[in-house]
Amino acid sequence: MLTFVFVGAGTLAQSSGALSVIVAIAAFIGLIAFLVLLIRLMIGWAPAAAMSVRDDKQRIFEGWGITRGRSWPLFGTYLVTFLIGYIALYAILMIGGVVAFGNMDFLSLMMSTSDDPVALMTEMTEAIQRPRVMLPLVIFTIIYAFATILWYVHVWGIGAYMTKLDAKEKGTI
Repeated sequence: MLTFVFVGAGTLAQSSGALSVIVAIAAFIGLIAFLVLLIRLMIGWAPAAAMSVRDDKQRIFEGWGITRGRSWPLFGTYLVTFLIGYIALYAILMIGGVVAFGNMDFLSLMMSTSDDPVALMTEMTEAIQRPRVMLPLVIFTIIYAFATILWYVHVWGIGAYMTKLDAKEKGTI
C-alpha cells in the first residue's frame, strides 16, 4: 500500500515543480506518521501477548490500557533495547568476519562498495571451503544466533514486565 502511495506521489510530482515539492513534503510527513503509528501499535500490543498467556485468553486490545500514560518511557526502553541489541549483533558479525577471513573485504561485499564484487565473491567462496575460515564462521554463527535470541527475549521481556506491573496494580499478585 505504501509503495502505491509513493509511486502515485512520484507520478503526480512529475507534472509541475511546485506540486512536486508539496507532494514530497506530504510524502515525508506521511512516512513519519506511518512510523509513529507502527511504534505506537508495537507499544500497545506488546503487553497483549503476555497478557494472553497469563490469562489463557486472547487479549488483543487490553495492552493499550496498561500502556496509557507510560508510552514515552516504554518507547525509550524499546529504543535502548533495540539499539544495544543491534550494535551487539553488528559487532559480533564484524568480529566474526574479521576472525574468519582475516580482513574487512566481506564488509565491502555486504555494503555493495566493492570495486569488483564478482572477484571478491569468488575469493570468499574459495576461502570458505578451508577449515581455518569455516570453523570461526560456524562458531560466530552460533554466537550470533544466541545473541539474537537474547535480544528478542529482552524485547519480549518489556511487554512481559508491563503485564506483571498490570497484575501488581490490580492486586492479583
